[in-house]
Amino acid sequence: KTLIRARPGGSRNAVAPWRSDPGDLYFPHWRRPDGQTGWALWKTEGTESCILTIDGTVAEAFDHLGRPVALPLQGNTARAELGEGILYLIGPTRVAVAR
Repeated sequence: KTLIRARPGGSRNAVAPWRSDPGDLYFPHWRRPDGQTGWALWKTEGTESCILTIDGTVAEAFDHLGRPVALPLQGNTARAELGEGILYLIGPTRVAVAR
């Protein structure tokens, strides 16, 4: 249900790298039928505090259960705990993930 909320039918995958090097951080994104970009961010093992650099507006941020996630921005950056539960962001045109 949460994935369908983030990536409704008719969404199209973006053609871009969606894995970090080393490959334990994932950040695929897609273009939704409403014109917004959706993002899914997670780490395969454990939890890590990461810095997100965000271009554009975050219309929604929610976890893999659909619960809202506070993402306090300082300018265009935010700190987020990434783990095995997916963090969905709706709206930004670009998200860069750094350790």
